[in-house]
Amino acid sequence: MNRMKALFPGALYWSRLPCVVAACALCCGIVASSTLFAPEQTAGSLNSTLYHYVFSLATITALICGILSKSTAFRSLFFFVAGFLLHSHAELRYEHFRHQMEQTMQYSSYLQISGTITGRSTERLGSHLFEIRVENSSKTPVSALLRGKKIRCIHSSPPPSTGRVQLTGVFSLAQKNALPFGFNESAYFQSQRLWGTLEVDKIVKHERSPRSLNALFSLLRTRSSTILESAGKNEITAIFKAAFLGQRDELSKRVQTAFRRAGIFHLLSISGFHAGLLFLAFSTLLALTGMSSTNRTFTSLGFLWVYLFFIGLIPSLFRATVMFSCFGITVLFQKKNHVLQSMGLAALLWLILSPTALFSPGFQLSFCATAGILLLNPAINKLLSPNFYNRYLQFLSKFLLSALSVSLSAFLFTAPILIYHFGVVSLFGILFNMPAIILMSGTMWLLFAGLICGMLYIPLSYPTVLLAQFIMRFLVYLADLSRYMPLSELSHYAPPLHHILIFYLLCLGLCAIKTAFRTRYGAIAPGVFLLFLLVTHLFVPQDTRTELIRTTSNSSTITGILWPDNTVWLLGYGEPHELNRMVRSTIEPWFHHRGNPNTTLLLFTDHGERAAHQALHSFKTDPYIIVAPEIPSDQRSVNSGYNYREFLGPLKLITPSGHSAHLINEPESGTVAEINFYGGRLLIPITFYGPLELHKREGCGIYTVLTESGIIDLHRFL
Repeated sequence: MNRMKALFPGALYWSRLPCVVAACALCCGIVASSTLFAPEQTAGSLNSTLYHYVFSLATITALICGILSKSTAFRSLFFFVAGFLLHSHAELRYEHFRHQMEQTMQYSSYLQISGTITGRSTERLGSHLFEIRVENSSKTPVSALLRGKKIRCIHSSPPPSTGRVQLTGVFSLAQKNALPFGFNESAYFQSQRLWGTLEVDKIVKHERSPRSLNALFSLLRTRSSTILESAGKNEITAIFKAAFLGQRDELSKRVQTAFRRAGIFHLLSISGFHAGLLFLAFSTLLALTGMSSTNRTFTSLGFLWVYLFFIGLIPSLFRATVMFSCFGITVLFQKKNHVLQSMGLAALLWLILSPTALFSPGFQLSFCATAGILLLNPAINKLLSPNFYNRYLQFLSKFLLSALSVSLSAFLFTAPILIYHFGVVSLFGILFNMPAIILMSGTMWLLFAGLICGMLYIPLSYPTVLLAQFIMRFLVYLADLSRYMPLSELSHYAPPLHHILIFYLLCLGLCAIKTAFRTRYGAIAPGVFLLFLLVTHLFVPQDTRTELIRTTSNSSTITGILWPDNTVWLLGYGEPHELNRMVRSTIEPWFHHRGNPNTTLLLFTDHGERAAHQALHSFKTDPYIIVAPEIPSDQRSVNSGYNYREFLGPLKLITPSGHSAHLINEPESGTVAEINFYGGRLLIPITFYGPLELHKREGCGIYTVLTESGIIDLHRFL
């Protein structure tokens, strides 16, 4: 043990930082709770008040014991228990609320709700989204459940910016994703502390509240938007609003694609970079007044906290604000500032407020990028340290390699998360981040100057905003060049979690190892990782089970069957736009987390044929498409099931080359169509209903999909 401590002194230093240890233990407790705890089984039977007090008391006790504990082992244990209880309590509370609301709204979900508008509204797909904190409802049981909670409202017209409103509409709970991948609306709502959605039919009443803090923030936001648009409203103005006001809903698709491909999409999100520039700009402005350094620091910190609540509580800005605050406190008391300790404190506070945020990509990317810069950058910087006799060449090379080290450190710590969640990572960004940050810094300084001048008189901001637009156009032009660069992006399916864990352990080992052995470790670690990948590929058994998934949205359904030979059949019916949305939100993530299997067959109704063709870009092979004509609604037979569709022959089979394939027999009413194609045989009944279930016949390779009114035999030559 002593040899390991001597070999990895960095790990010993990290273990002596209480906030880092507590944050890591809290994360482990949250992960354990999400894996072992099943709130759906107990939410309906628990007494709401009783379990709330029990969990709250137990969590507070564990947190206090962890804070007061002197031993690292006991501190880890108590914060692990606290993380388990925090996440379990949040899940139970949400499930209990869902259970109670489902019982209350069993017969009608149309409500009249009164509440106060919080935050700003955003526009998406022609609808306006805003949030209110509920005060009352037309139904007494619903009012008791929703009072004091925030809900999302969707309206066709722009809502009032502030004040108290009375709304009528249809209330719905966040949809839970039964699959372990794809967008989970319920988990997202929990991380945002939202409790449901109201499809607003009418805004009955609106009362202004001119003296509220929200009204002041709304006035400042409107004034800032006017200043940023003083030199013209265009896609560059949308970048300014995203980088300073957090309004990303106006960004054009071209800008988003260019910044993502260039690896600088983080510049469009408010983060520690923007907070640091804002802190420095405000501190410089106060220095012109002759204010002392201590007063200047704490005034700037106060302004940064106001900016945090002005934008809203987001992980990256919260982390930066807490870390700057810790820096200010250490300066005041003349103590050493442990930056890693400050980051641990920020993560600890955020996860206590929102334990489900641990699984959101935003939280993971924000803290991993910062951890990479703090931990890995010093190690890589020493490995890349130049040695030139010419002092000018030495200074220039050291500056460039230091910037490259920062960019590479953040890239290595965020690449696994980007690939796991999004399946793509930008290699171009490793080099492009250096000039991009310089250009963005100049742009932000000009915008700060323009905002200060514009608050006095808007035309005064025109020169600085115009110059900022010119620099930003140049940055967008450079980012657009990434599409001409070969291998600018790396696409890959989601790696297994044990691969990601080993990668981070090897990176942390490089950060923690003794300096004398760092070069040797850096040369050996990549080989060790590749050897681990090879061993797991050869000796870890692959999952060869047949998997069936089913996703629904309103009147549309897609059923996917993943076969042991890594091919997929998709069967779907419904509205084209719903089918396309389900392909993007569920089918594509399913493919991403299943190694991008080959799609060999798509079976859709003729109404959804266009959606099937539009979905082809998601697949790496050209599948066969079977289009089944759908009976008109006035000719359908009476059926007691839900979301059924009836297919009439003849069926149309579209091959990858676009030609129709031969049907074994022309189907007539009451017969079964048999279609031969590469890899199997398909038997389709004339009447086809959902939902579907998959069963395997013993002793043969025939799988049967059971429906409410027929059978589809899926014959596989395995």
